[in-house]
Amino acid sequence: MNSSRTQQRLVLMSLLFLGACTTPFPGHRHEGQGPDERLGVLMREHLEGRHQYRSEKERSRLGAELVDADGTLRDLRQLHLEYPTHTPTLFALAALAFKKGTRGRASGYLDLLFEHEPRHPEAGILRSRMAIGEGNLPASRRVLTQQIRYTPDHAGLQEALSASAYLEGNLVEARASLAMAERLGAPAWRVAFNRGLIEEAAGHVAEALQAYEAVMQAKPDCAAATSRWRGLRAQAGETIR
Repeated sequence: MNSSRTQQRLVLMSLLFLGACTTPFPGHRHEGQGPDERLGVLMREHLEGRHQYRSEKERSRLGAELVDADGTLRDLRQLHLEYPTHTPTLFALAALAFKKGTRGRASGYLDLLFEHEPRHPEAGILRSRMAIGEGNLPASRRVLTQQIRYTPDHAGLQEALSASAYLEGNLVEARASLAMAERLGAPAWRVAFNRGLIEEAAGHVAEALQAYEAVMQAKPDCAAATSRWRGLRAQAGETIR
């Protein structure tokens, strides 16, 4: 496997830390493995454990997550100590710290990452999410704009910029950035959901309903789309069962 493809896979696996997934890692060291391979092992064990915990109904999910986060962070920190400039490990640390709610640590890991690798779209998106959570929309825009200069064809960056513009109330830019994300291959259901939010904010109820219906057809388990669709129809005077 070539180096660039390995890096891409590690970045994608690191992004899964932002979701609801947990399990303690053994943290054992495999002789002859470099940081990419060792991080890959940790990620695979993490995902395997997540599916195991989901099937163990007798366990407290929150308790499992807390135990897992500590174990995972311990192993990732050890890997970081041995390879302090390995950006996939820094991103995994930042993502997991963000998930745990320790945003100061997440920000510190991102600072280190950007020192070594200024061009990192996923890290830019994470920093944007952190800025939005702090109510700092200008900071969100700055980091996304900078990352788009480095990687203008990254659909996720355009989606994130659309979301930032939407929160600022700039619906024209939100539409334009979302259209760019769509052309770059962003998932159709997610584009439709975001388009529904934009059109709903603009007062275009028919367009918003159409967008949410597209999400409901493509991804029936998207409860947020169903909820907004039902709410808009109820506001229009319909009785919803």
